[in-house]
Amino acid sequence: METVTSIQKLKELLKNEEEFILLKHSLTCPISASAKGEAENFERSSDTPVYFIPIQEARDVSQFAAEELKISHESPQAFYIKKGSVEWNATHFDITKTNLDKAVIS
Repeated sequence: METVTSIQKLKELLKNEEEFILLKHSLTCPISASAKGEAENFERSSDTPVYFIPIQEARDVSQFAAEELKISHESPQAFYIKKGSVEWNATHFDITKTNLDKAVIS
């Protein structure tokens, strides 16, 4: 799972990646730790890349994502992005390997 800590990197992903999962992750929240574990499990069994924004280290990137994707910030928060558009998103305990699998297959 690759870390996204610059707005430029996120812009490049949105422009160049066909599809990916983006996770906004709080480094101090146990719910976020659980969501990150689910995303890691998903990544091990999928060809879809997973990226994460460590919120405390990249608040500007997290805020840019909220503005660019037009979805209010929450943490943890996951997005399935295809061709630059959000196809699916979830927060908190709805971020599971099963739900990520379903989002990518849909």
